[in-house]
Amino acid sequence: MKNFIDIFVLYIKSKLTIIVTLIMVFIIFLTVFTLYSLPLEPIVYAFFLNGTFILILGGVRFTLFYKKHKFLLSLKSNITNSGYKLPHSNRR
Repeated sequence: MKNFIDIFVLYIKSKLTIIVTLIMVFIIFLTVFTLYSLPLEPIVYAFFLNGTFILILGGVRFTLFYKKHKFLLSLKSNITNSGYKLPHSNRR
């Protein structure tokens, strides 16, 4: 389980700029709507709908990322060193 959490933290760190950008966009929208005294309900509702969609999509993408990581680890563990010597190249 610890390995899963470590991989999840690394995945989140790799997507940190996207997450921060989305939060900043939401804050800008809230600020503009507040300054113009517009109702906040539509923007909050849209934020939660988009947030739900992003969480589902992020979960699917993380699952694919995790499966690929596990596959690459299994390939890494199956690499064997052979006793064969490769020929030297003719390049100088």
